[in-house]
Amino acid sequence: INGSANNYQTRVNSEGDIKTWGWALGGDYLLPKNFRLSANVSYNKMSHVPDDVFAQFNTPDYRVNVGIGNPDLYKGFGFQVNYRYQDAFNYEGSFAIGPIPAVNTVDAQVNYKIPKYKLMLKLGGTNILNHYYRNAFGNPMIGGLYYLSVGYNVW
Repeated sequence: INGSANNYQTRVNSEGDIKTWGWALGGDYLLPKNFRLSANVSYNKMSHVPDDVFAQFNTPDYRVNVGIGNPDLYKGFGFQVNYRYQDAFNYEGSFAIGPIPAVNTVDAQVNYKIPKYKLMLKLGGTNILNHYYRNAFGNPMIGGLYYLSVGYNVW
């Protein structure tokens, strides 16, 4: 077919040293009245990449998660709310190369325990504000996901 092309990509090792490094810190804290606070942050970086190397590291520098919850706040009702942040980064793939903007999302759930029947009902969602984002260049957009679950004998 006129104008068509076959593209190939071969994986090879770099002759020089490429350095990757990072760190992570996290913690959970039990507050009065059974409130629970959790947080973690991670940092990842690659350096000393030669100009002619297509590294495809595809990892944001920073990721942060912060949450608060109480599994039994009032008469069997509980909740959990989490905030997630991911730094912007440049995505490098065999399909495409391009920027991935920073992402801010909120996940939340409420739960209700029914001890008599050993049941736990949960209503919640990830990215509950439905702010669309993508996690790789060329991927479809990710929106909110909402759920209702019933668990038996889970505590």
